[in-house]
Parts: sequence; C-alpha cells; structure tokens
Amino acid sequence: MSSNLSIPFCTSEGRVTNWDHSLVDDPDQRRAIGIGICYLCWGVVALSLNSFVFSVISRPPLIQYSCYKLMSINTFLDIVNNFNGLILAGFFSIFEINHCNPNQTIFAHGIGMYAYVVWTLYTAASEVLALNRLLEFTSPRLGHILFEGKRCWLWIVYILLYSVTLTVIATDAFYFYDPWQGMYFNLRIHHEINYVHIVNNLSKFGLIIFCYTVMIILLYHLTKNMKNMSAVSKIQVKASVQAFVIGLLAAGVNIGYLAITYTPSLGWLDAYRGVIGQILWQMLHFGTGIIYLVMNQAVKTKFLAVVRWRSQKAQKVMVFTKVSSNAATVP
Repeated sequence: MSSNLSIPFCTSEGRVTNWDHSLVDDPDQRRAIGIGICYLCWGVVALSLNSFVFSVISRPPLIQYSCYKLMSINTFLDIVNNFNGLILAGFFSIFEINHCNPNQTIFAHGIGMYAYVVWTLYTAASEVLALNRLLEFTSPRLGHILFEGKRCWLWIVYILLYSVTLTVIATDAFYFYDPWQGMYFNLRIHHEINYVHIVNNLSKFGLIIFCYTVMIILLYHLTKNMKNMSAVSKIQVKASVQAFVIGLLAAGVNIGYLAITYTPSLGWLDAYRGVIGQILWQMLHFGTGIIYLVMNQAVKTKFLAVVRWRSQKAQKVMVFTKVSSNAATVP
C-alpha cells in the first residue's frame, strides 16, 4: 500500500484532497503554471507598493505617533502576507510543490503553517490598531497609558502570544498549499471544520466593526469643530479615517473568504474557489497599500516626488542622448 495514505489530505495515488474526501485535485500542470505566473506578477507589484508605503510611514515625523507605529507593524505584515500568498505560492504552483510528494511533505507543511501564523499575527495587529483608534476618541487618557511612546511597541508581545496560542490550540490542524487550486489550507486531519480559524476571522470582523463604528460616529461629531483642532488632532483624524477604510476592506474580505472556504458546495465555482479565496486574501494586503497611496498625504507626496524625479531624469537622459547624437554628425 502506498505511503501516501498516511499523509493527510492525500490519496493513494499521491493526489491532493482538500475540501472533503470526494474532491480530489486534477493535477493540471498548465493550470498550475498559469496560476503561479499570475501570482508572481501580482506579487512584484504588491511588494513594491507596500514596501514603499512602509518606507514612508515607518520614519520620522510620522513614526512618533502611536497610530503610525501600529500602522507600520500592520504594513510590515502586509508585506510578509503578500510574499507568502503571491511569491511563495507562485513558485509552489509553477513547480507543483505539494505535501503529497513524500520528499516535500515536511517542507510544504512547514510553509503552510508559517503562512497561517503570519496571518494570525496580522489579525492581532489589526485588532490592536482598531483598539488604539477607538481609545483615541473614547478615552484618550487610557489610550495614552496603553500606547504612548515606546509602550506601543510592547503590543508586539501580545501579537506574538495571540498567534502562538491560536496555533497551539488547533492541535490536529494540517497546513498545506494546493498548487492546482492556488490556495493555502489549514484543515483538521479528520476533515472536520477548523473552528479556530473561523473564530479568529469572525472575532476580528466583530471587533473591527465595533471599534470603527463607534470611532466614526465620534469622529463625525468631532470634525464639526475642525477649525478648533490642533495639528496633532488633525493627523490623528486623518490616520483614523484611513484605518477605518482599511477596516471596512478587512471586514468584507473576511466574510468573503470564510464563505468561499467553508461553504460545502459552490457548484461550478468549486473549480475556482481556491483562486478566488487567495485573491480575496491578497486583495486585503494589496488594497491597504492602495488606500495609503490615495488617502495618506505623506505617502502620496513622496510617491509623486519619486515619479517626478524619475521623469526629470529620463528627460535629461533623452536630451543628453540627442545632443551627443547631433555632435557626432558635425563634420
């Protein structure tokens, strides 16, 4: 009997099974390569954008504010999630790396677990940011105690503990990437629902909706007296609005991802649900960079400065080339 039977979510022929025992992957190499190339191309764009955003918001003068410290943590995790979900996943699909190959089982499972851990880190970090924004307008004194100065960085300990706890609780979870479906899975070995994953996503959804709903109501009343606000307050307000929009994106993606992942059957969409789920996940992290680029004045100004600099440099090169060409034709 084949050793593949002892590997979770694998058939005796070495094919990947995912949603339930009746769904077995058709290892279509062209499909996997197509998925991989698309992921890699998107990954290059996403990593470039989010790395640029991180380089702006993680430096003075913005980094002095607690909200930007937390936004920097979240953006860093956006970068890592984009790398995991697009670059790593792209290579896994192109080379058809999967856990049902006995020579790749440990590596593929380890990468799957690592991707899940990074996602739970992001979940905790986004919840901390939502709490920070809520306290900014409901209890500034408590917010000062919990987040002011270097105390803000101590929340990294909570973020790490949260991720470790969720990973340890799911003792029978098995993590893997399906190169033909184009999606990471974290399923329980006995093909039962992974409630830890569901609770993680739903708790994030609930907390973010609550925090940002209360915050935006208070913010609406506060902005009526915008003329009397200090420069610091205006910075906090703008950062809060950006966090609110990101929170809305996260809430929508969470619900969509859970629906795609745990709905028993989607009919003709079953063949594409892996790619759809992966796209939803990555749209959250890529979309965050777009939101900062559009709404954050510092990021927008820096981006336009880079574009203008490159444009001017290109024009100078063209002029120099033209002058050199003309000089070469003089008898």
